Amino acid sequence: MKKMIESVLRFRYVILTLFIVLAISGGVLQQNVEVNDNMLDYLPNDVEGVAGKNILDEAFTDSHESESFYLLVSDTNELELSNIVNALSDLEEVVSTDLEDSHGNDYLLNITLSPEYGEYESFSQNISNILEEYNVWGGVFSNTTSVPDDGNSGMIVMLFIALAILILVFTKSYFDVVVILSSLGVAIMINMGSNIIFGEISSVSASAAVLIQLAVSIDYTLFIINNYKLRREQGDEVDKAIKTSVTMSFKPVLAGAITTIAGFVALMFMQLEVGLDLGLVLSKGIFISLITALVLVPVLIKICNKAMDKTTHKPLLPSFKVFGKITGKSVSIVVAVGFTIIVGLASIGRNEVDYVYGETTANEYEQYYIENFSIDNTIVLVFENDGSIDLRNFVAGVDNESDLEGVVIINKELALQQSISKTADGVLDCITLGSFDNPECIQFQAFAGLLNTPIDKPTLMGMIQSNSAVMTNLTEKANELFVGTSNGVTYEILIIKLNDPENLQVSDDIFNQIESLRTISHNEFGDDAWITGDSVMVYDLKQINEIDYPVVSIISVIAVGLVILIAFKSLLIPLILLTMIQGAIWINLASSYVFAEQLIFMGAIIVGSIQLGASIDYSILLSEKYEYYRFEGKLCKKEAVIKAVEESSHSIITSGLALTVGGYIMFFTQTGTIQQMGMLLGRGAFISLIVSLVVAPHILYIFDKLLKKEHHLKKHKQWLTLRWKRKVDYYMNWILASMYIIWI
Repeated sequence: MKKMIESVLRFRYVILTLFIVLAISGGVLQQNVEVNDNMLDYLPNDVEGVAGKNILDEAFTDSHESESFYLLVSDTNELELSNIVNALSDLEEVVSTDLEDSHGNDYLLNITLSPEYGEYESFSQNISNILEEYNVWGGVFSNTTSVPDDGNSGMIVMLFIALAILILVFTKSYFDVVVILSSLGVAIMINMGSNIIFGEISSVSASAAVLIQLAVSIDYTLFIINNYKLRREQGDEVDKAIKTSVTMSFKPVLAGAITTIAGFVALMFMQLEVGLDLGLVLSKGIFISLITALVLVPVLIKICNKAMDKTTHKPLLPSFKVFGKITGKSVSIVVAVGFTIIVGLASIGRNEVDYVYGETTANEYEQYYIENFSIDNTIVLVFENDGSIDLRNFVAGVDNESDLEGVVIINKELALQQSISKTADGVLDCITLGSFDNPECIQFQAFAGLLNTPIDKPTLMGMIQSNSAVMTNLTEKANELFVGTSNGVTYEILIIKLNDPENLQVSDDIFNQIESLRTISHNEFGDDAWITGDSVMVYDLKQINEIDYPVVSIISVIAVGLVILIAFKSLLIPLILLTMIQGAIWINLASSYVFAEQLIFMGAIIVGSIQLGASIDYSILLSEKYEYYRFEGKLCKKEAVIKAVEESSHSIITSGLALTVGGYIMFFTQTGTIQQMGMLLGRGAFISLIVSLVVAPHILYIFDKLLKKEHHLKKHKQWLTLRWKRKVDYYMNWILASMYIIWI
């Protein structure tokens, strides 16, 4: 290790130049990384909703590929509304602009776009120019892939300012801020730029990766700089102090990075592919931060050591020995029992949290829309039809299901009747206008002879049905919409309007309707039927989330546990530490129940894994210090606990506060799922910090006899002998039983 550091210092300017080039390249490449904020795009292809959508895209290419969105035009009059409609209709990207509903002086427009509407950013600018003079809300695409939100830039600036203050408080030199933030900034720019290899990342990764990489990896740099300062105070010259500090820091920094990555790797096992996306981005970021800390930080210290020495200041915080004294005066069994009770209550409370599977809060536009407008909640059933399918049994099954009362089914025959009715309305409007020559009436020229003839709608509909040319045209259009072919297979669709009187789009009642419809469709059509649509996709997301949660939790615990097991060569330490941090995660989730907060289920899964991977380092550091002073330093268990708390408090508080502050900055600068993840991360990091400083020392104190016995076994290499194996099994069974009670 020292030889490697010697080479690094010798070629420091080459290495510095290389990192600067990589950082600048990362900043440039980041602009070309697309960000997808539609979580439904990350559903696996074998999910029924996705499979059905893929069939629609293949078999009904011409009729189902247009994009549409809603605009709410508020506080306007009919003349202004007409101007807006005409201006939007003039855009080459717009196929149609329809008035969907109105409420007083507020109008809801449905805008349908051509499949070739072009880049989202370009079209968004065009439409913004038209609407800038009006009070307009909305513009949400059904399938959105957008450029990174500008809110990320503000979040990153705020985060760097907060960390600068934190570093200033917890270090002894003003210039340390420059060294630490420079190394972190370089690592982040390289990581975000290297996402170009993925082409596209999720909005969750784009927003959360910077925060988590900053907050988690700040420890690596601080560890090296603090050890460097310690060696300098002991009289080492600069190069020797750098080499010794990196060598001293290598093992804990590497162990911390591997443990954190292990927690992030668990996310990659989510069926929802955003987990793979986030796991790869975060793991890559931690690895880059590790390399930056071990290579770039020594270079920066060497180049900036004079500035660091000249800007030394007195400690801005009192000694952390106070934490050790408080721990020494506490009653361990009381703390342990209190923590066990809290975790037990939290394990109940976390199951009572109101989990949701979309955004938890509606903005002003959405809330107004929900309260005042009614838009159909429409899904699609697509099925193979070789001509032998009888839909009457399916319709009868829907009619007989109590959960499906109010559900409307539209097949091609009913759609044809609706087209006939709509055509009749169009002809009557043209007769009222007194001309069939305007653009809206040219399509009805076949009925121009009725211009001065009084006629009612039923009679007109009969005439339309008698006109073979018109009926052939209407029938062909209905068939185009409802019948399609892919790979030689003929598919037919049914349009199903769910019973959603409250405009919720997603709710338990909607999910029950979808589940019932799927059951009936599979009974009638077998596996050759698929139900799809936006509400269906969210239902599928719910099903996958409920599978992902235990899988990610178990894998993250096993992965992190194995790393700790290998690092400590101990079974007890992983059990103790994992139980405490898992308890902290449950307390975090249960807090949402206490504060009556709705939680987005996907966010809870992701944050749980991140909290475990990021904050387990706090307890690992404390445990290392305790074992060292207890078994190498030969201190009594009380003195070992006090000494461990005194020496680890600085790093634990710095890292814990960094993640806490970062989480809450994300909470205050973002919206929706990402905002809630920020809140959970910030609160979870603070809870883990408290557990590591307050609870962990007392748990180690209580289990001291077992830890001492285990250390004795390791020291004398009798771990696998039958005699000691029986004793270990006895103690392990007792511990596992205790842990199981806490876990339940």
